[in-house]
Amino acid sequence: MVKIIRIPESTMGYDEPINDFQIIIDTPYFQRLRHIKQLDLVFEIYPGATHTRFEHSIGTLHHERNILDRIEKNTGYIFDKEEKKTTQLAALTHDIGHTPYSHAAEFVLMEFGEPDHDTKNVEIIKEMEKDINNIPNIDFDLLLEIFERKNPLYKTIWGLVGADVLDYITRDANRIGRSISTDTERIETYAYFDGKEYGIETKASGSVKEHIDSYLTMYTEEYNRKAASFWKGIIRRGIYEACEQGKIKPKEVWQMTDTELECALIHSGGVAKKAYEKIRNRNESKAFLTIKLEGMSSQEETRGKPIRVFEMPENELMNIVSYFGESIDNVVKFERDVERELSLEPGSATLAEMPHLSMVKAKDVPLYNMDNGWTSLFKEINGLKEIFDMAVQRKYALRVGVSKPYRKRAFEQSDKIIEYLKSFI
Repeated sequence: MVKIIRIPESTMGYDEPINDFQIIIDTPYFQRLRHIKQLDLVFEIYPGATHTRFEHSIGTLHHERNILDRIEKNTGYIFDKEEKKTTQLAALTHDIGHTPYSHAAEFVLMEFGEPDHDTKNVEIIKEMEKDINNIPNIDFDLLLEIFERKNPLYKTIWGLVGADVLDYITRDANRIGRSISTDTERIETYAYFDGKEYGIETKASGSVKEHIDSYLTMYTEEYNRKAASFWKGIIRRGIYEACEQGKIKPKEVWQMTDTELECALIHSGGVAKKAYEKIRNRNESKAFLTIKLEGMSSQEETRGKPIRVFEMPENELMNIVSYFGESIDNVVKFERDVERELSLEPGSATLAEMPHLSMVKAKDVPLYNMDNGWTSLFKEINGLKEIFDMAVQRKYALRVGVSKPYRKRAFEQSDKIIEYLKSFI
């Protein structure tokens, strides 16, 4: 009898036959994903955003099957049994190496010598080799090549029009109640693969454009919105303090769920416990300083609140962001210096988590023209890259916040913090 995992359609679920991968789904590695929220701290903003990486992993398998089937049906490219089954397994397990609270915890662990989640994926897959080899038609070496991005089939999973992104963009939007225009069915219908490159046929270029617009909307207005960025910064500081003091062993965090990490923070005491309590009691940090790209200060809504908005040329702001991106040590040192400069309690200052501008700008997407071969989205639609870049630049900002009682004091001394930030240029 074929087993079915059933998730209600109202939550963007799919009925998937999983008997072929049941041995993997039943492992502690995969079951842990049931207890790791897909959107980490974004659930603090949207009550419906409690879906998990387990749910997303099943959805990614669903989209990967659609993509591979459509490629065979419409292009004539035929995968052998091992290629198809192994790529499906890679899609199912693509998030198996994620930490609790996702990237907020991952970047801290990397500071203490732990790998990033992609490297951890490979480590876990190797540990599961015996179980994996018990699945028919699996090529274990190919599986490692896909995870290590050495085989072009990885693009069908992790690319901008791959199964991973198609699932999480639509699923996340559904769970937070955001209306977006990604048409996954049409994109999958025109999936194209020639053994080396993966993309979408040009006849679906309009749908790809709308999908990338949805992608940017989710990143600029939801994943990296101000409140969520501060929540991530708060939990990042708590994890760092606990690891630094030896209260939490970084290597053990990979085995934890969200709840287990929260418990570890509570038992660590000090700033780590305070970080958890700030989230638990919704005592979030409040921005007192916002650094915007030059010409974009009018895009910031302060609504009379004590928030200093300061503009910087892109190269200078990116130098500061790069400095913070080099090391979590740099971030925590800055937060501690702000606390000393403004005479605040430890754990009161927060640098909102933010990506480098290059990470959130829209990337080009390969398109295939049946008459002329490979081209790309930006070549097909003139000026689109510039439109997308401007949309991201309007939202992009570096924000510094403090606990609510200290906001006015910090605002009045914001010039000191601006000069300090300039020292990183």
